[in-house]
Amino acid sequence: MDLSLINDLVNYESSDCELSWIYQEIYTNPYKRESSTVPVTREEYFQEIHQHLESRHFKDLSTRVSYVQSIKFKCKVALLSDSEFSWINIKDSRQILWLWLQLYFNRKVALTTLSRSETGRHKEAIRAIDTMKLSTEQKLAYLLDLKSKWMVQIAIDARELSWLRHKDKGVCLWAERYVGKQNKPPIDTILSNLCLDPYLLVMGYIDTRTNEYKFEFIRKLKSAWIQKNHRKKVVDKSKNASTIKLSQKHAMLLTEIVATINTRAL
Repeated sequence: MDLSLINDLVNYESSDCELSWIYQEIYTNPYKRESSTVPVTREEYFQEIHQHLESRHFKDLSTRVSYVQSIKFKCKVALLSDSEFSWINIKDSRQILWLWLQLYFNRKVALTTLSRSETGRHKEAIRAIDTMKLSTEQKLAYLLDLKSKWMVQIAIDARELSWLRHKDKGVCLWAERYVGKQNKPPIDTILSNLCLDPYLLVMGYIDTRTNEYKFEFIRKLKSAWIQKNHRKKVVDKSKNASTIKLSQKHAMLLTEIVATINTRAL
């Protein structure tokens, strides 16, 4: 196939989502090679797409051009605009993990990587939504549903989990241990493979529970943290009360008082 025709379909200005969508589109037909593997890097996507197009046999040039243009048009129509994803904050590691988990447990969505980075999970999530075998309207509806669920989730966080702060490593490590003691296995394998951050592990665990269990678990978690702090204050207060340091003058006076009391007792 003419290289210029291929470059008209995919080139270095093509986005990751475009490459992924085109790859899946051209390989969901009888021409799919059994030996092909799912690409990961941009270079691998280019190579797979080029090899497929070059191996196709068209009866004439116009048929080739028509095929490439139809794929290009379908891709443009299928992909959602960036503005539809504007509510997803790539700097919010908690939200990105939440979104990835929502997609992971949706059997209709194909996630191909288990990235430990926010950037990787964000890219994979957007790609997965764009390449869903749904109409544009259905994708928008699905994305709107995800957004609504997230708004509910952060409202719960603000009300019930404000004490579990990401920057407070002490409370995050304690919460991770609490989750581990309450459940067998301690934390879902998928979460352990995704991240090492105690905060994200705990939040990811909470997010994957049903609402009924989630609210009860959050209540118990918060109650256990309050009790732990209360016990610590009691212990610290007891230690302070039993380790009062007296000056030499006051120590001598206290000794004299005790001696006087003992003399009178005799």
